[in-house]
Amino acid sequence: MICAQHPESLHIMKKAVTLKELKAAIGTEVGCSEWRVVSQDMINKFADATDDHQFIHTDPERAAETPFGGTIAHGFLTISLLSTLAYEALPMIEGATMGINYGFDKVRFMAPVKSGKRVRARFKLIDADIRPSGRVINNHEVTLEIEDSDQACAGSQLADNCCAGTSTRDGRSRLSGRSDPPSLIQRRRAFAQRKVAERKWPLHKHTHIVGVADLRALQKQ
Repeated sequence: MICAQHPESLHIMKKAVTLKELKAAIGTEVGCSEWRVVSQDMINKFADATDDHQFIHTDPERAAETPFGGTIAHGFLTISLLSTLAYEALPMIEGATMGINYGFDKVRFMAPVKSGKRVRARFKLIDADIRPSGRVINNHEVTLEIEDSDQACAGSQLADNCCAGTSTRDGRSRLSGRSDPPSLIQRRRAFAQRKVAERKWPLHKHTHIVGVADLRALQKQ
């Protein structure tokens, strides 16, 4: 198990892993972030950003009269921290040009995060969908822990990565050996050629995906 409690593990966590190593890690814990303080200032700024100023988040005196005993972080604030905690804890994928948050299959709030508490995230790799197009969609079972307390939330988080060199010229996956149907390969190539012709994509022989704006369109291919 890799955990940021041990300084020597930080180098391991940020070491790039190959697709074969990623596949082999399915079913194991692959990352644990540093502890991070959820301060009242952070909660107030999130309230301003989302226009959610309910007193249980922003008024310490009134919140002290509730069962919480003080102000608590917004549930969506705790979830939003997973982006930076994942970047901090999870290993990079060799050849990846970028990664985006693909959402959640499921998430549950288990306990409130009180102002001033520290949290960290643990990530267990549940699945890695490696596609010939260059997309690698990871599914992590993620748990946000509160120091000296309960779990704040738990869920299944998806990350979409764009990797170079995951497919051969005939569309066959270098990892699995599976091929996409010829019609799908032709549509992908035609789509990429149009983008290159329109100068929206830089010409690169190893990858089909290079920009977030084109991901949604390519998903339809």
